[in-house]
This record gives sequence, C-alpha cells and structure tokens, in this order.
Amino acid sequence: MSPRTMKFGFLWFFAILLADCRAHAWGGIISEFNSDQQVTVSGSPSGAKSGSSTVYAANSIGHYRTIVLDRVGPSTTRAQISADSNITTPGLFSLSTAPTVTATTSVIFDGNNTSPTIDPTGLGGVDLTEGGSVNAFLFNMFADHGAPLIVTAYTDATHVSTATISMPVGTMPVPVGLLFSAFTPLIGSGANFASIGALDFTIDGSHTPALDAQIDFIATGMVPEPSSLLLLGVAAAVLPLAIHRTRSLKAANRRRTG
Repeated sequence: MSPRTMKFGFLWFFAILLADCRAHAWGGIISEFNSDQQVTVSGSPSGAKSGSSTVYAANSIGHYRTIVLDRVGPSTTRAQISADSNITTPGLFSLSTAPTVTATTSVIFDGNNTSPTIDPTGLGGVDLTEGGSVNAFLFNMFADHGAPLIVTAYTDATHVSTATISMPVGTMPVPVGLLFSAFTPLIGSGANFASIGALDFTIDGSHTPALDAQIDFIATGMVPEPSSLLLLGVAAAVLPLAIHRTRSLKAANRRRTG
C-alpha cells in the first residue's frame, strides 16, 4: 500500500470513527506534505549549522510552509542532516540525522513567504475550532528512536501556547491526537484556538543522534476526551471503507472544480 493511500485511509479513519456522534466533527488539513521541499545542513565536524526553506504549498494552511533545520550536536565527521517534504518518502515530512549528530527541525505555518522568522499573526486569526466542533490536532507519525514533538500555537506575539507529545517509536506512521486543552500558556494568557495567527511543529532531536522521524499529515478534528488517540487496530478494520470514501470525495471534488 502506498504512503499516499495510507495517508487518506488514516485521514478518513479519524473522520469515520468520530462521525458516529453528532457532536464529533472532522476539521481540516494543516498540511499533507505532498509538495517538494528540502533543507540540508552539512559542514565542519563541530558547531551548530542551520538552514531554512519556504515554499508555496497549496495543500497547507496559509498556503506557505517553512522548514527550519538546526544541527545542535557536534560530529566526528563531516556529517549531514536533512529535513524534507515529499522527497525521502512521497507524501511525508522526514527528518534524518547521521550517527553522533543531533538536530531539531521546525515546520512553520504563518502565511509568510518572505522570512523563516515566525509572523505570529500571519494566518489572520484562523478558527481551528470551527465554531467549537473541533478540539484537537491529528497526526500520523513516528520516530525510530522516539522524540518529542513540540507544538506552539500563536494568536499574536503576546498570546502563545505550547504542548509536547511523544512521537510513537517505530518505523511506520501511527495515528495520534493532541487536544487543544492539553496546551499551556507560554506567553501571556496563551493562544485562542478560535483565532490562530501561526503554528510551529518542532521535532526535538537534540538528545537523539541518528534520528529518523516522519510525519504523514497534520490535521484537526474532534477527539474524544481525554488524552490521545492510538487506535491502529480500529484503523485497520475501517481502512478499506476509508479508502473507498476518500476516492469518492476526490471524484466529487474534481467534478466541482473541473
């Protein structure tokens, strides 16, 4: 099964699973990572090195996506690290670091195509809750040695919230949910998820050499309280129906836009 098919299967898995209750609603896509983008950092054996890239990404919130890559730890060789979308694996965001090297990478959505610096109001106040019908971020992801994923949400420069979730250990993406209610204020009284100006998703590999991590998609939806969602067994059971419904939806979209 291709990563693209798996992606839409898991997306519709969340939608089908949560649609049983009228209060549960499907949200929207933050990014599917199906457009090419790459940042590579290499150089001297020691010292931090950084790189960034911003591209137009029609399938992403704000239509622009920035990747920032920072080498944190030294190396005994001229080691290379890379972060990319749709290149290492089609349809996935990937971080890869060499042995003895540590790094962090951020994926930023702020509607800004001119600078890797976050514009805290660049998205213009997007209502991620969709009027209260959505309460969580949804991911499909893994890290071979495990790693924290730090999510930072901005309403503006004085209202910022953050939350950290562990990326599942393994070699295949696993569906996970992160409730908006799990976030704590970082600046001021925290972000208002009904008025979001920027989003930052950072894989913190600063303590994990030779890390390979991938994110299949970032989306929003309604997750039953409390805590996170890890339901691979249910996902496998509904996957054929999910794929069928996704194809029907894509065909309907082509008819509307054609």
